[in-house]
Amino acid sequence: MLDAIKSKLARRSALKLAERRTVRPWASDPAQRRVLVVLPEQEIEAREVWRFIKTLGISPRQITPVVPSSLVSYAPADFIGRVKRMDEKALNLLGLARQEFAADLWNTEPDLAFCLTPTFDLAAATLIGASPAAFRVGLYDKTAEPFFDLMVAGGDSFNGTLLALRKTLASIEPPVLAVPPDEA
Repeated sequence: MLDAIKSKLARRSALKLAERRTVRPWASDPAQRRVLVVLPEQEIEAREVWRFIKTLGISPRQITPVVPSSLVSYAPADFIGRVKRMDEKALNLLGLARQEFAADLWNTEPDLAFCLTPTFDLAAATLIGASPAAFRVGLYDKTAEPFFDLMVAGGDSFNGTLLALRKTLASIEPPVLAVPPDEA
């Protein structure tokens, strides 16, 4: 019963944060936009997201990666030491990101924010949904709509979902990112 109450309070708090967010204008050049991305906790899916990130046409210096655990089992060389961990110390009593942790990530001034956890994670969705990013992207879940501007439904595989997302991003005009068309 306490878990149900905690879940309801967390959801209500998350929705308020997303509703009250302040959107910052984004960089006019899609190649200069900064990205905040929450990766999956599982290593297999996380490796697929790292490959996806490499195809976005932006410098690794413009990307702030977050993993929803205390363990980072793999990160490309360009990201070593730059991955932020959303571990238990980064979460409040409701299981959402602590204000200081979120503010630290949001101070990177992301233009786009991606929540690429294969199953809905309220803490990750809130971190993205309440961010100041002008464009928030997540994977489809019926409870995720208030947190994202664009949701992509799951495909036959997690990799297929990421390919569909990449193709969707490449087709948006005006472009949200400088996604190279040759890989779309």
